[in-house]
Amino acid sequence: MFKKNEAIMEILPDPVFIIDRNGKYLDYIAKPHEKLAIPRNIIIGKTIFDTPMTDKDKKKTKEIIENSLDNQKSYFYEYSFPNDTGGRKYYEGWVVPINNDEVLFLARDITLDKEHKKFLKEAKEAAEMSDRAKSKFLANTNHELRTPLTVIMGAAETLIGTDLTPEQKGFAETIRNYGKSLLSMINNILDVTKIESGMKKLEEEPFNIRTLMDNLMSGLRIKADKKNLKFKCKIDDRIPAILLGDQVCVKQIVFNLVGNAIKFTEKGRVEISIEHLRIEDDFINMKITVEDTGIGISEDDYEKIFNPFSQANSSIHKKYGGTGLGLTISKKIIEEMNGKIEVESKIGRGSKFIVVLPLKYLK
Repeated sequence: MFKKNEAIMEILPDPVFIIDRNGKYLDYIAKPHEKLAIPRNIIIGKTIFDTPMTDKDKKKTKEIIENSLDNQKSYFYEYSFPNDTGGRKYYEGWVVPINNDEVLFLARDITLDKEHKKFLKEAKEAAEMSDRAKSKFLANTNHELRTPLTVIMGAAETLIGTDLTPEQKGFAETIRNYGKSLLSMINNILDVTKIESGMKKLEEEPFNIRTLMDNLMSGLRIKADKKNLKFKCKIDDRIPAILLGDQVCVKQIVFNLVGNAIKFTEKGRVEISIEHLRIEDDFINMKITVEDTGIGISEDDYEKIFNPFSQANSSIHKKYGGTGLGLTISKKIIEEMNGKIEVESKIGRGSKFIVVLPLKYLK
């Protein structure tokens, strides 16, 4: 049968064998330039157990041949041989049944592919290590970045309180206002780098979600009122009085989401709801929903908005400003807390961000 198909076999790029159920080589074709090419009289009549495969690969090959014949199905698998330099050459075997007792066995050399993948994996790990080192460096320069800027802003504030001409006062206020923007950006960048470098440690302390939200909403309500937005927060009565977790992180998540909602909503409403989903063992799954009637987000941009320094499009950045780090930070913190965040939105119809956080609670 093999001779009848020899013309077809010769156009295949890889060595081809005919092997019986017992693992015996019945026939073999390879291109003259094939590195695996061996004289036919050396391999014909031998079995897979005569090859330099590992015992594990020999056993695996035998089982695959039997399964292929018994089930009349094709199988792919990987095996290896030692090479001349003490290393190994890797092959992909394709076993195809041609009758009830014999299989067609194609052997493809994948050593270069394996080496390439190994190189890419090592390069990726090196790049990730470098990123972590840079993130750690930035996180460690926290004091060096913030302190000079805080001094500049304080000096500008002091200067504004002195006897200045209107023009001089305007310059001082510009320094103060842009200093605040720059400090906010630095704080956001440092938050991201702390998380990425593993330097941000989650705390577990008791807190009252109602007290936390009352304190947070008072400041955000002022921003909403300036834009004449309807602003309300509803908390499920079933949520335990005392939760255990990192309240600073919870506060930052809500602050970022609500701050964005107010920022991108020109009219209408911004609503926050905190619901009790379910209790699992010692955890409560708390659902935080922030909904607005703002500009909305296209479905194609759902993933993009969580990337660092990204906003849905450049026109949004020009109009509203910001670093685009708020959602990145929130998502990273949520994932660190073993939670999840989702978005539902349509252009011009507003947005809804849904966060689910597992938190311990005091019984």
